[in-house]
Amino acid sequence: MGSMAHGFVPGQVVCGGRFRIVSVLACGGMGDVYEIEDAHIGRRFVLKTLQPELASDGDLRRQMQREGRVLGRIDHVNVVRVFTAGVSDDAMALPFIVMEKLEGATLRQMLRAGTRMPARAAVRTAIDLLLALDHVHELGVVHCDLKPENIFFHRDRDGITPKLLDFGVVRVLPRGEAAAKLGGTMRYASPEQVRGEAVGPRSDVYSMGLVLYEMLAGVSPFHDATGPSQIARAQLTRPPPGVGGVP
Repeated sequence: MGSMAHGFVPGQVVCGGRFRIVSVLACGGMGDVYEIEDAHIGRRFVLKTLQPELASDGDLRRQMQREGRVLGRIDHVNVVRVFTAGVSDDAMALPFIVMEKLEGATLRQMLRAGTRMPARAAVRTAIDLLLALDHVHELGVVHCDLKPENIFFHRDRDGITPKLLDFGVVRVLPRGEAAAKLGGTMRYASPEQVRGEAVGPRSDVYSMGLVLYEMLAGVSPFHDATGPSQIARAQLTRPPPGVGGVP
């Protein structure tokens, strides 16, 4: 099979002839995301690959491969399901992950323009995701980057299910201990992440609290803080306003 320098293209057959590229869903950041069809069974999936220009970066390659291994161990209805992972058999040799195809929208898309979720729906969503995090933490894994962009509301014939996405900066805890500091998104970072200290399950729980606040209020608790230093200072020193008092 052949590959274009900028990545895969619709109609291309990849990964040993097993998958056909249906469409490009997203390009940018660290990876490219495609809708694919399994050539053997005709079922649609999502393929995530490292961007070709980053393929020589050993750290990024290991990061994506780690994400595939971690997600492959997780079996929970509220975590995106991974079916297989590997390295493409072309000249680019791109790490890839094959995941379930989701239909719906991210929490970020749902919260555009300061939209608030009904309290019952927000609390139910938070409970579902906290149960998923409990499962993830039992496996010794910390997500480290919980935010509205990484929560997806999947719609199917059974209803709407919130799912955790993007375990790209996941940390695997050594023998259940706290892991070394790790990057994430400052606005949803826990105090220990902001201070550059060790992270653990409580870091994800704190971030989930920030997400719940935003679901209820329509904005993050320190939405007026701009820039990493202001946000970090607010996270460490300012009490959040009550949800009812947020304009």
